[in-house]
Amino acid sequence: MATNILRPVIVGFDVHKDTIMACTFDRSSGEVGTVRQFNNTPDRIARFVRTLRASGYEPEICYEASSCGYVIFRQLRALDVECAVIAPTSIPRRFASPRQLMAYLGIVPSEHSSGPRTRRGSITKTGNTRARKAIVSAAWKYAAKPARSQALKKRQEGVSPHVIATAWKAQQRLYKRFHALAFRKPRSVANVAVARELAGFLWAALQQNHTNA
Repeated sequence: MATNILRPVIVGFDVHKDTIMACTFDRSSGEVGTVRQFNNTPDRIARFVRTLRASGYEPEICYEASSCGYVIFRQLRALDVECAVIAPTSIPRRFASPRQLMAYLGIVPSEHSSGPRTRRGSITKTGNTRARKAIVSAAWKYAAKPARSQALKKRQEGVSPHVIATAWKAQQRLYKRFHALAFRKPRSVANVAVARELAGFLWAALQQNHTNA
C-alpha cells in the first residue's frame, strides 16, 4: 500500500487577538505562498492545517510570542504540528552584537585556516534550527520590490518610528543586495546572505527599543 509523503512547508503566523495572517514558504521549490487571513480560533487553525495536509504539505509553523502566549503552540502540538515560538524582545539581552546573533542562528560562513590563509565555506548551521529556518524563510520576502502597502501601514500602527524606519531601510537595502548577489550566485545562496543581514537589522531595531525601554 502506497504511503503519501507530505512535503515540509514553513509557515509564518502573524498573530493578532482575533485574526491570524499566514504565509507559507516551500523549501524544496523556493516558492513563497500568498498571505492568508483567518479567524484566530482553534477550529480555523485546525482547518488551516488540514487544508495544507490535503494539498500534500506538512507545516512547520513559527510565530512571535505575544499576549497570545503559548495557547496557539499547544493547539498546534495537539495537531502534531511542529511549532516554534520566537521572542525577539529577548534578543538585546542575550546577544551583545549582531555577529553573536548571526552565529547563534548558524548563518555565518564556516572558516578553514591553513597557515596565514583563511578560506570561507558554507554556513555553520549551528544554534537554533527553527529560528534559522524562520529567518531564512523571511528573507525571501526581500526578493520583491520594496513597498509600503496599506496592510503593512496598518500593522505598523503604534510601532516606534525607529523600528518603522529601520524596517524600511532593510527593505531597500536587502532588495538591492539580493538581486546583486542573485545575478552571479544561486538564489538560495543570495537568500542566506540576505538572511544574515536581516538578522543585523533585527538586532539593531530591538537593541534600540530595549535601550529606550
